[in-house]
Amino acid sequence: MLLVIFGAGASYDSYADIPVEIQEPSRPPLANQLFDDRKLFRTILKDFPGILPLVTRLSKPSPSLEEELESVQSDNRPITAQRLAAIRFYLRSIMWSVEQQWAGKHGGVTNYKTLLDDIEQWRSANNERVCLVTFNYDKMLEDALSEIGVKCSSIQDYISHPIYKVIKLHGSVDWAHPVGLQFGSPPSDDMAVMRQLIAGVQTLRIEPEIETILNPKEVSRKANIGIDSGYHMLFPAIAIPVVSKSRFECPKAHRNALEDLLPEVTRILTVGWRGSEKHFLRMLNSVSRLEQIIIVAGSPKDTEEVKQHLRDGGIDALEIVVAPAGFSEALRSKQVRLALMPGKASLAAMR
Repeated sequence: MLLVIFGAGASYDSYADIPVEIQEPSRPPLANQLFDDRKLFRTILKDFPGILPLVTRLSKPSPSLEEELESVQSDNRPITAQRLAAIRFYLRSIMWSVEQQWAGKHGGVTNYKTLLDDIEQWRSANNERVCLVTFNYDKMLEDALSEIGVKCSSIQDYISHPIYKVIKLHGSVDWAHPVGLQFGSPPSDDMAVMRQLIAGVQTLRIEPEIETILNPKEVSRKANIGIDSGYHMLFPAIAIPVVSKSRFECPKAHRNALEDLLPEVTRILTVGWRGSEKHFLRMLNSVSRLEQIIIVAGSPKDTEEVKQHLRDGGIDALEIVVAPAGFSEALRSKQVRLALMPGKASLAAMR
């Protein structure tokens, strides 16, 4: 089985005709760019004034956004819970909007689709299965999967396909947790509901179940439970990026499916993933028959960082293949396709 791991770098370098060297405001951000001084981000930020005192540090995080948010999370004041809730809504709004703007640039031509075509060619020839793990909130992977007949319309769809399993460990822009019945009739002001959720986050009963939503401002939905009916609120199923994350933001059934699949993995392909999620690295220790690791990263430095994180996590393979010039170049030069072919990986193998 092939395990493919996508990080923020995959979506950042997802359209080959706009190279990463070009500063494009609609480009999906890397983790450290989630609070950048982009016009779109600042416009959305105005809806969440509680975050404003944090932006000076979060927009220029040192050494990383994950560590800055870890520091925020360690603040025990009541206002901290509200700020973290507001960040979840902010992240959902910017990522949904960025993805729409980016689609206007790439017109449906993404590296995700090219990669999945390469993988499907290899997979069908070798009767293999594939598990796709992404830490990204956007839906470019789901869009690409539709091109090879894999639909992710419902939560169950992600793990129901016999060949491809899709695990979004940090949640998704279109996922939300129900928060119990709150209204007898639909609310007329979505922003007011959002502010109510943020202000009362410490007392909310956020259910573990996850539903899909249709737009980033959908904050309530009609519910029918027994003889009662009403409208329940919806809270973003999006994980805040912090260093010591010990839980994932995805359905329990998805996590269980991943745990069941990992012992079957023989190859790992990483794309734009830094390898810094310690909780996930511990899960990878159950991969005991690893033959090959293929690392697609944006630079030789990034490649070495991934390799070091894997080594520190006790993850090693008989062969490590690197493509250190980014997602677009790895596809243009067919490095991933060649690495997957038996006897070809040695062309680019490095330890």
